[in-house]
Amino acid sequence: MAGVASMGNIKNHLIVDSGCSRHITGELNLLRDFKLIKGSYVNFAGDKGGQITGLGSLTNGKVSFDNVNFCKELINNLLSVSQICDKGYKVMFDKDRCYVLKQGFQISEE
Repeated sequence: MAGVASMGNIKNHLIVDSGCSRHITGELNLLRDFKLIKGSYVNFAGDKGGQITGLGSLTNGKVSFDNVNFCKELINNLLSVSQICDKGYKVMFDKDRCYVLKQGFQISEE
């Protein structure tokens, strides 16, 4: 299951994806504290894929996600539901929205 979340000052939408094992983006400008790495090859839908070449953090001022992988071939920005839950957040999906919550406080805006 996947839902789209907007996170304030992050203009680009993030896809919160229960099938995604790790946070990953193809937009270098979204990442802070970026460092180059030689990571693994990842597969995307439609027989596409790319090499992980960096790590950074993603923040909107309320919440930050560390160890966000960078893969220039990726078109979308994916957040892993399991990694979000590992940080103590809850992820809820309804008919047309995705909510990221912590102790009743809503982090996502859509």
